[in-house]
Amino acid sequence: MQELIARIEQLSRRPDRRWTLEGDTIQVRLREDGRSQTVRVSQEQERYVFRSFVLSSPAATRTRNRRRRIAYRAWRRNGSKPLVTFAFDDENRLIGLIEVPAATLDHEELDLYIETLARECDRFEYVLTGTDTE
Repeated sequence: MQELIARIEQLSRRPDRRWTLEGDTIQVRLREDGRSQTVRVSQEQERYVFRSFVLSSPAATRTRNRRRRIAYRAWRRNGSKPLVTFAFDDENRLIGLIEVPAATLDHEELDLYIETLARECDRFEYVLTGTDTE
């Protein structure tokens, strides 16, 4: 995991990247108007997992009908997004995630995964809420 954090730190220094790294958390500034998304990285056995929150538990599960509608939209997005999977986590938050084998991850993939996850979660968050909350 230390090696991955070092690689992320190296990528964040590039002039075309607007990332801020703190521990295992990457703040990705998406646009000049202040929109941003937080990506967290962890290692689970032989893979890296990148996660970003789309909706908090209260917002996602306010009513059973709302949770069903959001789950249906997430399911539809999962069919059209080859990299990002949307799901509810153990705390009933709607998240986006990308899981990749740790052994073969290169710089280009790492860059792609962080940027894509941040962008797709931010878009879905905006579609569902009309705001930038994370």
